[in-house]
Amino acid sequence: MSDEEAPAEPTPEDVLERAQADAPLAAIVEKPRAETAIESLRAEGVYDDSRRVREERGRSGAAPSNKMGSETTRERGDGPDTVALPVTEPPAETSVLEVVRQLEPEPRNQNLEDLLADRGWSDADLETVPGSWAVIGSVILVTVPEGCPDEQALGEALLELHGEADSVLADEGIANNGEAGTHREPRTRLLAGARDT
Repeated sequence: MSDEEAPAEPTPEDVLERAQADAPLAAIVEKPRAETAIESLRAEGVYDDSRRVREERGRSGAAPSNKMGSETTRERGDGPDTVALPVTEPPAETSVLEVVRQLEPEPRNQNLEDLLADRGWSDADLETVPGSWAVIGSVILVTVPEGCPDEQALGEALLELHGEADSVLADEGIANNGEAGTHREPRTRLLAGARDT
């Protein structure tokens, strides 16, 4: 027998600490600022398109990392009013509440067709997928193509694609009341998400 001792088994705390140290980063921002922050992070070259944006619900899914900018010292609520934007490194120019490590990051499906195929849409169904939509704050506005097999699935897939959004509305054109051009009002219909837009 040798006088050398076998290395000690790692404890669960040691494993968790290493996992946290290797976990990818996310920048926490207020939900209304999400689109602006994403654009700024992209311009800065630190936004990670390979992971999904997630609602930040307290600290259950994240461990604190570096605090960035002057706004980070302020207390943030534990509600879904903030989102975790995936980043490759702490931003130097974009103002964020804080930077955290994501323990369970979710990979992003790269396009709407992939998300709908995962929901069982056939190749023929996928030919009806809209090619564009608008994200305005926390609302996604989309024109639903004729022959769309499942508008609700389309709305839910758009919400999944844009984790910072709360609602998906179908754009149904403009309603004119009175003489042409005197009163124009957009017509929309809720497809998925929150009714309060």
